[in-house]
Amino acid sequence: MYMPPAALNGTKSWRYDTSKVFKAQLRALICALWLGALLALAAAVMPSAFAVLEKPQAGLLAQRLFAIDAYVSLVLAAFVMQLERKLAGPGQSPKGPKFWLAALALACTVLGYFGLQDAMQAARVGHGYWSFGALHAASSTMFGVKLLAVAGLAWLSVRELQPSHLN
Repeated sequence: MYMPPAALNGTKSWRYDTSKVFKAQLRALICALWLGALLALAAAVMPSAFAVLEKPQAGLLAQRLFAIDAYVSLVLAAFVMQLERKLAGPGQSPKGPKFWLAALALACTVLGYFGLQDAMQAARVGHGYWSFGALHAASSTMFGVKLLAVAGLAWLSVRELQPSHLN
């Protein structure tokens, strides 16, 4: 909703700046789609893959889909963090919860996928310090934390656009 500067009555709410409104709407859309993809992967695709395919083939499918998720999550988290920087304004540092939730999702992706991938490959063939099950549990925990961070990010982003929060 655009209101001309005269209608703001001296207030400087960013919600009436069309470029910032567009960025906030874009952030909400990205976060909602990202959350939907993570939920679909966790709740539908992986259980279905292990129910239908042989365990080795399902494992390979899971490995490939989580690799795609990791790279997509890196891009989306970085993009959302950049949008937060733009919404904070020039010369200001983004310190709000949306920035930190995106950073948490980024950290969980880096730690949970890129940090554990080599160790999981080694554990799968019997090498390494930790068992495959322990590494899988750690990776799954990081995925779950990332999912919760993206859920919070989506909720806060959509909530911010509600009419009751525009005043």
